[in-house]
Amino acid sequence: MALLLWRHHRRPVLIGATLVFLISNISVVGLAEFQLNILQEESVTIEKMHDATNSLLIGLLGAEAGTRGYLVTANEIYLSPYHAGLASIQDQIKALSRLPLDEIQRAKIRELVVMTMRQLDELGSLVKLQREQGGYAAGLRLQTGIDKGGLDTLRSFVDRELNELADAEITVQRRSRNYEDIVAYCVMFGAFWLYLIILLVRQPGGEG
Repeated sequence: MALLLWRHHRRPVLIGATLVFLISNISVVGLAEFQLNILQEESVTIEKMHDATNSLLIGLLGAEAGTRGYLVTANEIYLSPYHAGLASIQDQIKALSRLPLDEIQRAKIRELVVMTMRQLDELGSLVKLQREQGGYAAGLRLQTGIDKGGLDTLRSFVDRELNELADAEITVQRRSRNYEDIVAYCVMFGAFWLYLIILLVRQPGGEG
C-alpha cells in the first residue's frame, strides 16, 4: 500500500521538493544581490574618501608652496597657490562631510580636519607676519620648524589613511567577488531545478 501511495504521489512530491530548492536559490540570489549593492556603495564611499583626502593634501601642499614663495619674495602674486589651496581644502572638507561614513571613519576625518586647520592657521600666521612685520619676523617664525613639523605629521597621517583605504577597497572587492560567485552558482543550480521541474511536469501521469 505504501509503495502504491509513493508511486501515485511521487511526481507531485518531487515537483514540490524541487520547487522548494528553486525558491531557496532565488532567495539566496536576492540576498547576495542585496549585499553586492551594499558593497558597491561602500566601494564608492571608500573611493571618494581616498580622492578627497588625497586632494586635501595636494591643496595643503599648494598653500604651503604659496606661503614660502611669498616669504621669500614678499610679492603678493606668489600667494595665488596659497589662496587656491585654501579653496581646494574647503571643497574637500565639504565633500568628506557629505559622505555616509561610520563613526570610526568620521573620527578619522575629524582628526584630519583638525590637523589641516592647525596647519592652515600656522601658514596664515606666517603670511600675517610677513605683511605686518616683514620677512625677518616671518623668517624667525619659520625657523622654529612648527610649519614643517606640522606638515610632516599631517603627511604621515594622510599616507597611513590612504594605505588603509586602499586595503579596505581590496577587502570590499574580494567580498564582492565571493558574492558574485554565489550568484553565479545559484543561477546555475536554479536553471537545473527549473529544468528538472519541467521534466517532471511533462512526465506522463501514468509512469511509475
